[in-house]
Amino acid sequence: MTSLPLLLDKKKIQDLLQDSRINLEIFDTLPSTQEYLHEKQNLQHLDCCLTEDQSQGKGRLKRAWVGPKNRNVYLSFCFIFHKKSNELAGLSLAIGIIVTDILRRLFPTLLPQLKWPNDIYLDSKKLGGILVEIKEETPHHCKTIVGIGLNVNMKDIPTLETNQPWISLEHSLEVPVDRNLLVGHLLPALAAGLEFFEKKGLTPFLEKWKAYDFLEGKTISVRRGEEISTGLACGITPEGHLHMSLPSGKLQAFSSGDAQILKD
Repeated sequence: MTSLPLLLDKKKIQDLLQDSRINLEIFDTLPSTQEYLHEKQNLQHLDCCLTEDQSQGKGRLKRAWVGPKNRNVYLSFCFIFHKKSNELAGLSLAIGIIVTDILRRLFPTLLPQLKWPNDIYLDSKKLGGILVEIKEETPHHCKTIVGIGLNVNMKDIPTLETNQPWISLEHSLEVPVDRNLLVGHLLPALAAGLEFFEKKGLTPFLEKWKAYDFLEGKTISVRRGEEISTGLACGITPEGHLHMSLPSGKLQAFSSGDAQILKD
């Protein structure tokens, strides 16, 4: 941890990586780290890019991801799976667990949680998000681009153009965070965690998800297009689908959707 401003520093991050396979690029500004990797010629396994600022950052459901310059983590990471795309069910959940594990390890006073399917929460506010885009190039070759956005040093930022409560690490820790330290630990954890997921799938991650689940036990709504279902969140299925107990008592599983907690 240090005082602001502290820019992303490639050498400082690489000194922490302990994985020479990770190819790291850092930019002052990009339209989008996701689009940069999508358009990169000869994109390779474990290619990664970060930017201090992005003008067209995107999240799930094509939502904009907004945030100030030089304050946060805007990261995209390429991982090539030797599997079919339908064998990658629950991948975004596993990534959320990997990220949350690192946050809890680096900042043991914090208790970040996971909101199905791809949000990281802290003190009931959004801390970050995950975006997974998969392109199946051959039956056993999926080029996957993982986008991670984390609010880090934003204690003095009064508002953001967002419709949900948000928080940064600095808000809870009450001191600025060295993003180089955070990224330097996060990237090798991602590489190792995704390799483990490729071998074992989601099953070994399920116990951690239960420990980190922000929604379980809460009354929620799930929107899919124009359809809205309400009920009690009951964790996830082995496939990573959201389990909901409907008012009728019937259990329903959702493979996708936008989940929101209903206020009493």
